[in-house]
Amino acid sequence: MANAPCDVGVVRAGDVVLPYTVTRAGAVEPGTQAERREPPQQPADEASFVASLFAHYVVYPRAEAERMAGAAAGAVVGGLLRALAPVARRAGLDRAVLVNNWLVSTNLYPPGVADVAAAVTRALVDAFPDRPIVWRSVDARGNPALVAALDGAGCRRVFARQVWYQNPATALRRKQTRADRSLLRRSPYRLVDGADLGERDVPRLAALYRQLYLTKYPRQNPQLTDAFIAGALADSRLRFRAFAAPGGRIDAVLGSFARGGFVTQPLFGYDTSLPIEAALYRLLSVQAILDAAEAGWTVHASAGVGAFKRVRGGDPAVEWHAAATAHLGPEVRRAWAVLALLANRVVAPWVVRRGL
Repeated sequence: MANAPCDVGVVRAGDVVLPYTVTRAGAVEPGTQAERREPPQQPADEASFVASLFAHYVVYPRAEAERMAGAAAGAVVGGLLRALAPVARRAGLDRAVLVNNWLVSTNLYPPGVADVAAAVTRALVDAFPDRPIVWRSVDARGNPALVAALDGAGCRRVFARQVWYQNPATALRRKQTRADRSLLRRSPYRLVDGADLGERDVPRLAALYRQLYLTKYPRQNPQLTDAFIAGALADSRLRFRAFAAPGGRIDAVLGSFARGGFVTQPLFGYDTSLPIEAALYRLLSVQAILDAAEAGWTVHASAGVGAFKRVRGGDPAVEWHAAATAHLGPEVRRAWAVLALLANRVVAPWVVRRGL
């Protein structure tokens, strides 16, 4: 990933193994081993929200506001977010330890994680006593026991986003999903399985992802590289599905992974230059539901385009960051209290009301 300024580690508790990332903040002292080991730093305003909570709460929303709102509204939102930046830095958002962070937008959890959540939190506090310890992708729909365990461990919940779940049995009965299936049957596009994709296809697959997530949407999305796509194809870390036009050109792709009875698609992309009548987003979405139905999984459809997902059987859930901060100083704890107040009392109701 081109914009993930972090180091990666693994924590083990019994049979549960979780990755964690440590966000790099500021310059490394010249001549240190860390400086020699680390790659050149990505510009701070392009760091992905999956690697930096500062990007999640300040930089990405500012970019999205500028993209979606008019000049005046964008300037107002941008000003508010710039005012929030000092609070976010005092809270240590630019140097947090992120638990179960696979460096994708949606992180699924293995079975048994709730039983070891408190022990994992304590171990990471001991290892990183000067940093907030923050669990990503926590919500009561996907992991109610984990939410309860983290509450019991003293973690503070801070609104992250609204996500959507789709039960395939319910989704496939919906009128709009039936229309999507009909579209799929009539489409000139041919479904291509990942086993039939190879190294020759990597540049096109990567370009399709970038067209959607790095051109249409802010560049603080994960900037997946050709090397990531090639590795994911080679070791099957993602299940790839693609749609090929009659001439053989691939115009849409999704890559999914499953864990704990849920499946999500961190890799999603299509040729945004084609006419809307190609309906590539609809084809990808209904194929994801059909694949989940075949495997017996529930779709974690991540965030965004809420209206589209709702009419296809999507149920919303509030996703949290669960932060352990009791080991930090009073100024940091106060900053987290301010952040939680704004996120939970102001941003969350606004997002939920609009079904985003």
